[in-house]
Amino acid sequence: MAQITIDSAAVRAIRSDDIEALLHRMIDAELSKNEEDIDTGFVDECINALIEIEQDKDKGFSVLIPLVSANDYLNGITGKNNWNTLSRAARIALLAAVFTTSTIAVNAAVEGVTGVNLIKEAGVYLQNAFYNNTPKSDEGTVIKEKTPIESTIEEISLPQPEAYQPVFTGTEEGYVEDIDDADEKPQPTGTEEGYGGIIDDEPQQGEAKPEHITPAYIPTPETPTNKDPVFTHIEADLTDFKHDYIYGEELTYDGLSVYAVFSDGSTQALSLEECTVTQSVDMHKTADYTLRIIYKNSVLEIRITVRPDEETRGSEIRSNDEFDYLLTDKGAYITAYRGAQPSLYLAETDGNAVYAIGASVFEGSEVETVELPNAQKLFENAFKDCKQLNYCSTPNAEYIGNSAFEGCTSLQNADAENATLYLGKNAYAGSGITDITLPEGIEAVPANLCRECANLVSVNLNGASTIGSSAFSDCTALESVIGTENIRAVGDTAFYGDEKADFETAPSGLQSVGTSGFAYCKKIKFGVLSEALAEIGDYAFMYCTGVTGVTLAEDIKIIPQGAFWGTRIKSVTLPEGLERIEAAAFMSTMLGKVTIPESVEYIGARAFQTASALTVTFEGSPEIENAAFFKSSRLKFYAYENSSAVDYAVENEITYEIMERSEGNEAH
Repeated sequence: MAQITIDSAAVRAIRSDDIEALLHRMIDAELSKNEEDIDTGFVDECINALIEIEQDKDKGFSVLIPLVSANDYLNGITGKNNWNTLSRAARIALLAAVFTTSTIAVNAAVEGVTGVNLIKEAGVYLQNAFYNNTPKSDEGTVIKEKTPIESTIEEISLPQPEAYQPVFTGTEEGYVEDIDDADEKPQPTGTEEGYGGIIDDEPQQGEAKPEHITPAYIPTPETPTNKDPVFTHIEADLTDFKHDYIYGEELTYDGLSVYAVFSDGSTQALSLEECTVTQSVDMHKTADYTLRIIYKNSVLEIRITVRPDEETRGSEIRSNDEFDYLLTDKGAYITAYRGAQPSLYLAETDGNAVYAIGASVFEGSEVETVELPNAQKLFENAFKDCKQLNYCSTPNAEYIGNSAFEGCTSLQNADAENATLYLGKNAYAGSGITDITLPEGIEAVPANLCRECANLVSVNLNGASTIGSSAFSDCTALESVIGTENIRAVGDTAFYGDEKADFETAPSGLQSVGTSGFAYCKKIKFGVLSEALAEIGDYAFMYCTGVTGVTLAEDIKIIPQGAFWGTRIKSVTLPEGLERIEAAAFMSTMLGKVTIPESVEYIGARAFQTASALTVTFEGSPEIENAAFFKSSRLKFYAYENSSAVDYAVENEITYEIMERSEGNEAH
């Protein structure tokens, strides 16, 4: 929020309740400065105060106080250290200072000047003079209205995955059990005469897969009552059956042939519908599972594996004192860490090169430094929320998963330059990195890549053309962004709040900018935005003072709310076919002249709320919201007789001239 410095003349103006004249003088003084020195935010706040005063004289004080240095204001407005000698207006102002800023410091300042503790002593007066007229929540606390930007950011949400609950099912005679731990073997059950044991042997790496399987337990055949053969057990042909899966693949029994075996050695093919079978397992967890097929009182067990990716399909599960890992052709794929070392040099384990760090292996650990000279892949959440991690060397990492280093607030370096296979969303969000170079030739920067990296100073985009949503939002220390020449699309809040950021090359080829994509980027020298910009989100360029002009695409139908609020636009040509100009679209700009096409049907509140000298020509008769224009001697309308623009001018005491219609409806 802007800050107003009040001198003695200003104090006298407040004492005489001449606040409106004071604010107008402040606006005039600000607009008289060199263009590059004008603080459009300051002008906005003065205009806001004037609008509030017009609606409620007393509320004007509460709007003004946050703009004023609290100590200076209190010292100036209180000539005597006695609360009772203050005017009603002064009392309201003091109370507003306490409850608008919500700080003990302001109350202390009041007490120092007046000798009165407002929070303790002014309850009754506050109730009558101020508090009853202030919006409150159901609990009675003062409601602070959110800015459009805050409301927009709060609406962004991400879908949450549903929990997966694997379950084995069967008939009354079959096996019914939930699997909670992939390492625990489910216990089959059957009839009184059925199978009740488990298989303890584990398959070894490289062991040939069986092509034919007989049951782990063959029951005693029933005593024949005649010469006909009786059922003894079931067997299976696994020649075409799939044993090894990776995450997300669907369990299938395709290729499995099951046979009933009889006492005379004969067989009969069975369909799976005649059997009770394992219906599902967790296909997103690294594990070895046992599938069970039950027919009558005979049980078959078939082993399958589930692994993270293609490179680990069918790999062997191994472990030592510190790690669980999968042994693949390329080396060790770490899946769990049980150690407590603050520093790790992890080139190999058990003589096997460490090839990859699996998902969430170090998540939330207290590790401080890690060196991974051979690792080529870091999967999602690998080091997420490692608050003590200040250094992680991964010079050969070609794959960095989603949220791999998210929340690593002490981490200073980012080895992302070689992540040509994959660079994930949120990979460094909320971390302490100071600079980042993206892989050469990258096309799209992932969403939230460096969101809220408070120490990030420099970024090399390496020619990326698309910037994902919130990729660099709230990077308040960001100063230098290079490799920007190819930017075409910018997602919602991609650079939101990066007030210090400057681009090496202006993004002259912009085609789309999402909601608040560049909001508050005050140093980027955009110049005149070209007509290639066909998609503009709400508040897209809010307070981008480097925007000096815009050529709007001919097919644009709506100029979104706040799209060019606070820019340095001096003139704009609105295309014929434009239908709506939303709230605050051109608020606090440098516009001097604008023509509203006949096609425009609606002009929102504060759409042209600017204190600069403005001449507006209306070719049609649009609906105009209250306070769409800032009323001042600088404003003038040209409009046709009996139009909405003339009605608006008369109601708001705005200077206007009637245009004459000639052939072709051209105005003169």
